[in-house]
Amino acid sequence: MRTTRAFLLTTVCLGLALAGCGSGGLGDILGGSSPPGRLDDDLRGTVERVDTRDRIIWVEADSSYRSELRDAGDQVALYYDEDTIVEYEGRTFEPDALERGDRIAADVERSGSRLVANQIEVLYDVTQGSGSGSNSSLADVRGLVRYVDTRDRTIELERAQVDRQFESDERDGVVVLHYDADTVVEFEGRRYEPENLERGDEVEVEVRDLGSRLLAEEIVVVADARGR
Repeated sequence: MRTTRAFLLTTVCLGLALAGCGSGGLGDILGGSSPPGRLDDDLRGTVERVDTRDRIIWVEADSSYRSELRDAGDQVALYYDEDTIVEYEGRTFEPDALERGDRIAADVERSGSRLVANQIEVLYDVTQGSGSGSNSSLADVRGLVRYVDTRDRTIELERAQVDRQFESDERDGVVVLHYDADTVVEFEGRRYEPENLERGDEVEVEVRDLGSRLLAEEIVVVADARGR
């Protein structure tokens, strides 16, 4: 009797163990769990800045890039590590060699809430002014502030006078300029934020044409709207 009971208990335990193993295996096969990292869409955009301490490349992503990991201002935090490769014209560089204005195409992998760059190809080198990306160059724009969109970080100028024609963001005397954390605003020797600009301010802007957008690098307020 004791032997029979022990045999039955052993059989039940063995059955439960096998069932548990089988359930785990089926869960894996049917997608019950996912690997910690998966490929996200390839990222293309323009480098805004490189945080060498936290090893983050802040990228102004192209409008075609879709991901919930981009913030309201379309910036994407692209993390890198010692295995990240940066290539330009057949040569290899470190990620911290990237500069603001460089256009890149990155092969990225998602790790939790982060995007990690495996490989980065430089499409356009802002320092050398060469590459397969858009033709970045400086231009001067003068006009009146029409509207400042703090969400999209853009400034609309009306009655705009430009020293050459732009391929984008220009229509009927209105020019749309993008700005970022490095954009400098000066008025009477003091510095301000782009958000401090008001409708009617007359400004002179040094603009970098990145092809897909116009980036305001330096804004000088020539005449304050309140004092006009």
